[in-house]
Amino acid sequence: MVFVADALIVNSVFCSLLPIVIELMVLLPVTFLKRYKPLRRHRLKSVAVFLGVLALVIAMVNVNARIAPLRAQRLADAIESYRAATGDYPQKLDDLVPKFIDHVPRAQYTLGGEFFYVRVTPTDEPVLMYNPHGMDHRIYDFKSKRWTHLD
Repeated sequence: MVFVADALIVNSVFCSLLPIVIELMVLLPVTFLKRYKPLRRHRLKSVAVFLGVLALVIAMVNVNARIAPLRAQRLADAIESYRAATGDYPQKLDDLVPKFIDHVPRAQYTLGGEFFYVRVTPTDEPVLMYNPHGMDHRIYDFKSKRWTHLD
């Protein structure tokens, strides 16, 4: 369950590392005691499964880390195109569809993988933000047309 939550919600390898560390540091050495010899093969299979699932979580985090900036830039470009065509920023991301972008993408393959877009007032620039993983929030600066980190 921890692995599923890590891969699909948290998008961080740290949650998945905890059971692996416990398994390798505490439970695995116990398996090599003489009295646990009948359980040794089962325990080693268990470790292999843990490591395999950890590899899948790491792969998922890497996929998200690679696709999120690409999708974010594509979305920022669509917003800039909208502004160039209409003279103003869109009120919501759905206003970009279908003329400027075929659909509003998800930032990543997690439950919280949406882009955050808001216009506070019609005269202010909008805020476009996403979180590729953990506490690393990225925000698009419409003045400089660059991505920055939200500190």
